[in-house]
Amino acid sequence: MTGYLALVAALTSEADYVFIPEWPPELDWRNKMWAIDRDGHPITAEMVRQVVVENLKQDTRITVLGHVQRGGSPSAFDRVLGCRMGAEAVMALMEATPDTEACVVSLDGNQAVRLPLVECVQRTNAVTKAMADRKWELAVQLRGKSFQRNLDTYKMLTRLKPPKSSFDASGRGVEGYTLGVMHVGAPACGMNAAVRSFVRNCIYRGDTVYGIHDGVEGLIAGNVQNMNWSDVTGWVGQGGAMLGTKRTLPGQRINQVAARLKEFKIQALLIIGGFEAYQAGLQLVENRNVHPEFCIPIVIIPSTISNNVPGTEFSLGTDTALNEITEISDADQHILSICSRFPGRTHDSYVWQRSSVRVMMHNKFNQGLRHFWLLGDSGYPLESILVTPNTPEANYTEHHCSARSVVESTIGLLKARWRCLLKHRTLSTTTLQ
Repeated sequence: MTGYLALVAALTSEADYVFIPEWPPELDWRNKMWAIDRDGHPITAEMVRQVVVENLKQDTRITVLGHVQRGGSPSAFDRVLGCRMGAEAVMALMEATPDTEACVVSLDGNQAVRLPLVECVQRTNAVTKAMADRKWELAVQLRGKSFQRNLDTYKMLTRLKPPKSSFDASGRGVEGYTLGVMHVGAPACGMNAAVRSFVRNCIYRGDTVYGIHDGVEGLIAGNVQNMNWSDVTGWVGQGGAMLGTKRTLPGQRINQVAARLKEFKIQALLIIGGFEAYQAGLQLVENRNVHPEFCIPIVIIPSTISNNVPGTEFSLGTDTALNEITEISDADQHILSICSRFPGRTHDSYVWQRSSVRVMMHNKFNQGLRHFWLLGDSGYPLESILVTPNTPEANYTEHHCSARSVVESTIGLLKARWRCLLKHRTLSTTTLQ
């Protein structure tokens, strides 16, 4: 029994509460939810559901993770990891001797490693014993540094507001440092999560954080925002860059950049982005002898779907990009029927009622098939249940191909045009009667 999946899922979804055996809630969790408790009584999903329904008056359903993911389509990372682990296992077998200790192929720091099997089993049993003895801190420690860091990060980031100890009587941060954060380069998934974590970590310490909108251009224009704890709520799951980003480098306007850093008294700067972020940071560092404003800590967080920047094996955005590619590649659709008898006139409704397509879809619906779409190249009286492309795409279809040829060349073309065809993507449609 381990809480790893629940803990990491809570981090990625900004969950208000997480229930894991290594870090059980207090005995009065039901009242605080307003969540095994410290008496060792197990907390079931049904108990949590009832508390949410009764206290928060929100309709809640239970999802069993194993039913959703176990045996499901693996992510890009899992596919690569499986290949790497399999290759490392072959190397371990080839290098083994009759006296070689049994090992476990694992991953440490993104590198495949081999750990003694006996030691791993003993460590797992030690965690179970620690939880049985209610030694929660020891259980967390035995889970490993990564688990402990995730738990500490969750505790800090999910607070409703920073602790009072972070500020003095006048409301000023006790540390007193002023830090800035901005994006340089193309947007990539994960940028917003990095900003959220940076902002809340700094405020937690008692520092002041300025969010610089639109990169270098925004800094020169003075488009700077004093970030508060609640300003970054909900940013983890947002795509793009909430602060805005541009590829512009300081270049010939390096003097204006220095003037703005001096104006806002920024004592440290975080730049999140791709190779342009590296270049921007390098230009600031190279001008330190001219502008003392650049003699501050400057940190770069690599963030690019290309994953082609030095100093890191995984950039922010790479995993999401790979998963999107994998999802599109795995997408599978079945053409149930092709019908070219709808000319788009007033008698369409009558034709539809007599159509074999309607009968087939009605039968499939009664048999349990709930996910299907009608595709068309322009507007129809059936628009409420008909998936049609936007105006440019409709013009393209009208001038270059017929609806029938579009459907017949569905592999590749329809995936790009109608995103609802991708696996796990749903579309709200009117139920057929």
